[in-house]
Amino acid sequence: MKDKSTAITTQALWARLFEAPTLDTYFMQNGDTVLPTFSEYISELAATRGEKPEAVLRRGNIESSFGHRLFSGARNPGRDTVLQMAFGFGMTADETQQLL
Repeated sequence: MKDKSTAITTQALWARLFEAPTLDTYFMQNGDTVLPTFSEYISELAATRGEKPEAVLRRGNIESSFGHRLFSGARNPGRDTVLQMAFGFGMTADETQQLL
């Protein structure tokens, strides 16, 4: 994963955007912020929750080889696949929005 000292959630960036007086100020204050890639995010999420990717994929009804390519970063998901992944993780509506 990218440098954790600059990693931040989308919700936190959204809040910072609305707190900044101008867009230029926002970019000056947050220019070094890094969002994790989808594969980094789901891999870290699985590790944090103590989940095996296979179990998440099975619960989300995602084909195994395609799912492993998502976890490795070789493929990027579409919206429907992200929603399937959210079901696989058993996410709340807010967590699903973050995943999207």
